[in-house]
Amino acid sequence: MGFHGPYALIFTNGDTPALPDFSFYETLSLTGFVPTSDRGTVVGVASGVANCVAHWYNSVAQYWVKCSENGAFTSPPMKPGTYTMVLYNTELKVATTTVTITAGDSVESNISPTQSPSNNPIFRIGAAEGTPVGFKNADLQPIMHPSDARMVSWTPTTFTVGSNTDADFPMAQIQGVNDPTTILVTLTAAQAAGQYTLKIYTTLSFNSGRPLAQVNSYIAPIPAKPPAIDSRGFTRGAYRGRGEAFSFVIPAGTLMEGENTVKIKVASGAGAGENRFLSSSFIYDSVEMF
Repeated sequence: MGFHGPYALIFTNGDTPALPDFSFYETLSLTGFVPTSDRGTVVGVASGVANCVAHWYNSVAQYWVKCSENGAFTSPPMKPGTYTMVLYNTELKVATTTVTITAGDSVESNISPTQSPSNNPIFRIGAAEGTPVGFKNADLQPIMHPSDARMVSWTPTTFTVGSNTDADFPMAQIQGVNDPTTILVTLTAAQAAGQYTLKIYTTLSFNSGRPLAQVNSYIAPIPAKPPAIDSRGFTRGAYRGRGEAFSFVIPAGTLMEGENTVKIKVASGAGAGENRFLSSSFIYDSVEMF
């Protein structure tokens, strides 16, 4: 099966373990092992990200590193080759580039977001960081099936901007269970004027589930199906998927002074018979209007 590893299983009293010294592997002439001297590194600074994670991958290898507080990073020793380099804000993909590694060299590659949440939204629900953390049932979903009675009831939610908190917003939209989620937002005449965008960040979809948006009487076009993942992620405690951002243009004249209604439903992908939690769904990361 070729060379895999090295790996270490470490038991401690609860303290963070120190990385073992694996340098002896360099001398074993193992087939498939690439010594440090035949690898290269990437150094740089990620700017404009609160919680930076850098990722490099190609068809034969991948590497991850968490940036320092000022955004500086140094990759692990990497096999030579050309890699896709990805910048994440926590788990939200915000930039992509390429980098080429040669043996024995260090290459500089600074990176900054090419897409990010609005700096001045009319409202934002959630943190836009690639996770549903902070939403209703998000703390329980990794350890409980959504049908578990200990969860907060999965029913259609009405969320009032300025009164409710993220903890009142559902972590997932499930077609056969809690459609729709209704957002109420009160605007001034100045705020209501002009064209806006409703942007919905999701982390994982199932059965081609993706958002269907209605703002007052305006129904936005249905977005294309997201790439399929052959997994029942939501019901088995997972929230990580490909990560999608859906943008809906709200035409001028749609919003009005006073209370406005935003409804989010699941655009149908496939049914699930009697098991409602296996109907089309998606997991929220953030919702914003700007």
